[in-house]
Amino acid sequence: MVGFKVVYVFDISQTAGDPLPEPPGWMSPEKNVLLSQKLIQFAESRGIKVLEQELRGQVQGVSKGGTILLSPDAGILTLIHEIAHEMMHREKDRPIDSMIREMEAESVAFVVAKYFGLDGLTSPNYVAFHRATSKEIMTHLEIVRCSAMEIINSL
Repeated sequence: MVGFKVVYVFDISQTAGDPLPEPPGWMSPEKNVLLSQKLIQFAESRGIKVLEQELRGQVQGVSKGGTILLSPDAGILTLIHEIAHEMMHREKDRPIDSMIREMEAESVAFVVAKYFGLDGLTSPNYVAFHRATSKEIMTHLEIVRCSAMEIINSL
């Protein structure tokens, strides 16, 4: 079958209203040298290597099962996030769903960063980006609490 169908197309000039807001940021570039050093020592005490290297695109950090790769632009929240992945998601019983893994790691990072008084946290944006619901967050609250407390108590 060959043919044409009439469709309506609007140009932006034919619309009215306030401009759309900028999308929320999900990166937290804030750095804290002393806290970073303590976190790296914490990771190394658990057999996790932390290396800095250029990563593709906007990727700030990667957890590779015993090694964490951080972009030179990565902030402290990314380091905590990747340590949380290493702590919670190396075992064979880790959640299959990547949204759950990201929500857990980012929630731990948020709790630890808040505890140490870091500002400019974008964790709610990051968790929303991965479409985590409040029910899923509450379901995983205990593992988040335990992991955050392990980091905080060790530092």
